[in-house]
Amino acid sequence: MISREWLLSHFPQFRFGLFLCALGYWVVGYYWFKPKGREFPQAVMAVWTQLSVGTLLDYVVVHQGFWSYRPMPFTLYGIPIDLHLEWGLVWGFFLTWLYSKLRRFWRGPRFLLLYLLAWTAFTVGFDAVVARQMLFLSRADVRWWLADAAFLLIVQGITLGVYHTGLFPSPRPFWRRWACCARSVLYVGSIGAVFYLLLPQVVLSLTHNERIRPLFALTHPLMLTLAAVSFALGAWAILAFADPGYGTPVPLDPPRRLVLTGPYAYVRNPMQIGGLLLALLLPLRYPTPYMLFYILDMALVSLVLFALFERDELAERFGEEFTPYRKVVRNWIPRLVPYRREPAVEAEASMEAGTQS
Repeated sequence: MISREWLLSHFPQFRFGLFLCALGYWVVGYYWFKPKGREFPQAVMAVWTQLSVGTLLDYVVVHQGFWSYRPMPFTLYGIPIDLHLEWGLVWGFFLTWLYSKLRRFWRGPRFLLLYLLAWTAFTVGFDAVVARQMLFLSRADVRWWLADAAFLLIVQGITLGVYHTGLFPSPRPFWRRWACCARSVLYVGSIGAVFYLLLPQVVLSLTHNERIRPLFALTHPLMLTLAAVSFALGAWAILAFADPGYGTPVPLDPPRRLVLTGPYAYVRNPMQIGGLLLALLLPLRYPTPYMLFYILDMALVSLVLFALFERDELAERFGEEFTPYRKVVRNWIPRLVPYRREPAVEAEASMEAGTQS
């Protein structure tokens, strides 16, 4: 029998083996549940949300003293990222895909709540069984299980909420739009944290041995203006995607209709414009050549990905409606007069939206 001391002495190999096991379980689960249609992309976005919110909340719980992790590589502020990846591969995807299967027999908010409570209770019980064998932990408070229950209820509740509202939207327009806005904020906030906080910190730490300071502690008028314009464009675009598009800015959770209102009536690329304006804050605040190269890489990736996505996906989904729009609304230079769709197309789109609602 392998001893605990032997595993600790071979901890990097153990972590890699644990990740391979989680990946293997995910493959088995994929072929077992056989996700169909939008079940796979919506589960990906739900698990991404779980990874983001879970890592942030884990950081809070650790700094409140409920538990702590061993010093080890591949961590973010003391939180082992591979542990959350493995949790997402097994617990996140299984949580959502099993919900889809069971929803064929039981529906309604009562079932959603009971399923979440049952899954949370099962997870807390599993954690209690393996806590003493959890090699990642160096210490656990006597009240750890209370924090664990609250942590799991919040994180798994958000994960299940993202999956449910994306795959089974409410028939009521108000709640459907609200759910789209909530998912958009989670998506954009978590993705933005990676590209504007985490990766710049990696660049600075590797090139200048410098820890990045909070990006939001801005005092220069130019920085404040760029930040205000960027956030305003992002919020305006999110509202336009939610109403009347019933979707989010993320390609895996797209709008059901082509969005031609809000900032999209003036320019085709408002989210990317806002993102690049926010990215300009990084070389202004941290004027290093490496940070400038990082921002240029972000701009090139944004240009390439948007061009590929627009040319293939949007043209395929909204061909007849997208073609006249693309001819008169530019990618990066806004129009002075908002775009108006053809009256016949407007009437047809309104009928379709009424049918979907």
